[in-house]
Amino acid sequence: MPVRLFLRPHSDAVINRLQVAIRHALPRAPAGLPLIAAFLLAQFVGLAQATAPPPSMSNLVPSSYPASNNPQLMTVNGSNFRNGATLTFHDPQGDQYVRSATYVSGNQLTHQFNDASDVGTWNVFLTNPDGQTSNTVYFQVTPTALPPWGGASNKVHS
Repeated sequence: MPVRLFLRPHSDAVINRLQVAIRHALPRAPAGLPLIAAFLLAQFVGLAQATAPPPSMSNLVPSSYPASNNPQLMTVNGSNFRNGATLTFHDPQGDQYVRSATYVSGNQLTHQFNDASDVGTWNVFLTNPDGQTSNTVYFQVTPTALPPWGGASNKVHS
């Protein structure tokens, strides 16, 4: 898994000096080893830290949901998901709902989404346990279709 390196202010100079010292001590070391060793030393003394890349959501399946007061399976696809991630929904009025997700893999989560029949444009983003957040994905909750006769009647048409 790729990692991003975050350096504290002025630590790049320390890492450069460490690389030079390691190259001097180990002249036959492979090209990348001094940088890796310097970073590990800097991390050990608290000058740098490594973090995983942030999550990214690519799509929801399905991409829209009928208005319903019942849970509907939502599959979230993307990358860099972590076990314990949460989903933050905003309904059409802007109200926020933080919900747990079921971890399937680093590329997929599922959730039993209940839209409470609130029709309109919703959005959702993901937060990994380390606090990193994904992009926001928008989706629609659509009105449910009425039967062709308009609904409430139990009459049989012949």
